[in-house]
Amino acid sequence: MLLPLTVVACGANHAANLPSAPTAASQGSTATPATFIATGQVFENRNGVRTPIDGVNVYIWGVLCQGVPSCSGWYSTASGRDIVSDADGRYDAPAISWLSSVDVMVGKAGYAQPCAAFATLQHPSADIELVPLASLNTTNPPALLTDGRLVTGSVVEMTAAGPVGVAGAFVSAETSDLALDLPVAWTMTDLNGHFTLCNVAAIDLYVAKEGYQFSDGVMAKDGMTVELKRK
Repeated sequence: MLLPLTVVACGANHAANLPSAPTAASQGSTATPATFIATGQVFENRNGVRTPIDGVNVYIWGVLCQGVPSCSGWYSTASGRDIVSDADGRYDAPAISWLSSVDVMVGKAGYAQPCAAFATLQHPSADIELVPLASLNTTNPPALLTDGRLVTGSVVEMTAAGPVGVAGAFVSAETSDLALDLPVAWTMTDLNGHFTLCNVAAIDLYVAKEGYQFSDGVMAKDGMTVELKRK
């Protein structure tokens, strides 16, 4: 996948191409914009214990302010504003102006980000749980520690004997802002073809695996099944 990233996205362009650089906000009035600092901790579940992860790259993408004429433009940390979690898994983004909320995405080799994370002016803290890909290569992956709305599902291939779970398929939750296929959360199916995401309500899911056709976007729904077809 492509989280400048290393995550394969499966939307219309079959790749999540992040904007190359932030654009300056255009000020249509003399009002002082609200400012907040997105902060939080990146962690993983180790035997039921919340354990911080250092050295994780953090990416911030902005959502245009709602109903504010003087508020326009996108905020990005992808160009010249690197953010990396410290020894305690903590990160702090530069002050964010003009935006009412941001998506927080992270990337580290060998990990998936199954839960979408958001920071807002009212709630600037966004903790992010990562899941080792190796822990998904089983029939019973550990449960998520994140207290969020879960979406569980299955990826299957139809055979003469009926549906068979597809292991190792990448499942990506992607926004369609500015026609971008922007993965805000992603994971991999376990050995039974099952997957779990969280905080992805009203977001399209896409599925990809080598040797199979990319899936069409399907609205995230708990208990869903996505069929993959071989190329």
